Amino acid sequence: MPKTGIDHPKPERELTDFLSYRIVRLHQALNNQATALVASIAGVSLIQWRVIAMVGSDTARTARELVRKLVIDPAVISRTVRGLEAAGIMESSRSPGDKRVLELHLTPSGEEIYQRTFPKMQKRQAALLDALDPAEQDVIFGILDKLEVAAEKRTHIA
Repeated sequence: MPKTGIDHPKPERELTDFLSYRIVRLHQALNNQATALVASIAGVSLIQWRVIAMVGSDTARTARELVRKLVIDPAVISRTVRGLEAAGIMESSRSPGDKRVLELHLTPSGEEIYQRTFPKMQKRQAALLDALDPAEQDVIFGILDKLEVAAEKRTHIA
């Protein structure tokens, strides 16, 4: 690489050791693993599975709740829900309490996918956690909680 005459600061850590880089690599590896698993078990994409799991577990019942809990763009959620409806996996109905709100429900087909896939995803979770002893599990979840709070502050360092 030719010299530019500009002295660039030497990072304290290699770029590949930056926390964000390591988290992205781990996130991608976990997504790849989960994508292959849900495709082989249920024949759905990872985002479709996440929506099915949230609705099937009663964690989210509306598109707005899905956006908030999954931290995914509203347009992506909308397209995913429409696709699941078109596939006969999910249906929506007006909320009795607020006619402007569409409540999401799994169809019998969607419920079957959820019941067949969720236990296998739980086993995957257990296998991942088996790499850590119980004390390490407590520590990593505590660290993740702290990092989420720090990241949500959106502090800009100049």
